[in-house]
Amino acid sequence: MNKDSIKASDAEVIKAAMKVMPDLTEQKFWCYINSDDGGSHLVCAVERNESDKSDVGGHLPNNFMGWRSVILSVPNDYIDIFFSKNKEEALVWAF
Repeated sequence: MNKDSIKASDAEVIKAAMKVMPDLTEQKFWCYINSDDGGSHLVCAVERNESDKSDVGGHLPNNFMGWRSVILSVPNDYIDIFFSKNKEEALVWAF
């Protein structure tokens, strides 16, 4: 197996993405693992600003630490509303 095909653990990839994302946006964001019919992937949800504009200035590589990565643009206040219940569980993943 070559080193490009090694997949980091959930916690490792989330922690790394949480460190990289401040370089890509000044908006609130949250990184987590999700899955779809293509398998598990890293999602970094980034809130749009109050004018409903996305300020993401770049992207994660398609293969970030062995994970497919997606930046998801979400409405303002989305993270507090939808992740507040799971934030403690998600923090365990990130640290």
